[in-house]
Amino acid sequence: MADAPTGARAYDLHAKESTLTITMHREFDRANTPQDWAVQVQLLHPGPFAQVVVDCSGCGPLSSGFFSGLMQLQRHYSTGGAKLVLHRPDPRMVRNLEIMRLREFFEVVAR
Repeated sequence: MADAPTGARAYDLHAKESTLTITMHREFDRANTPQDWAVQVQLLHPGPFAQVVVDCSGCGPLSSGFFSGLMQLQRHYSTGGAKLVLHRPDPRMVRNLEIMRLREFFEVVAR
């Protein structure tokens, strides 16, 4: 699968073999990213994938819209057997996942 064009999105998509990588940009929250960003990802790359990596290494903590989309991705891709990985998220994001009792749904690669 080819990379999706970036355009004005606050994230990039890269599908290679059995892995989809979603790289979140620092301006994700400031870019007026639509609440349905995860639906757009699913439409562009429906899968199946063995692994979906959400690279948060360039971000600080993100808004509830990010977490909502993250759970949409989890439901969609895990149904097909994919492992969801949060790559290098801000420690505050991990803490938020723990508070919301969502941490168990993701493998986290710490910063």
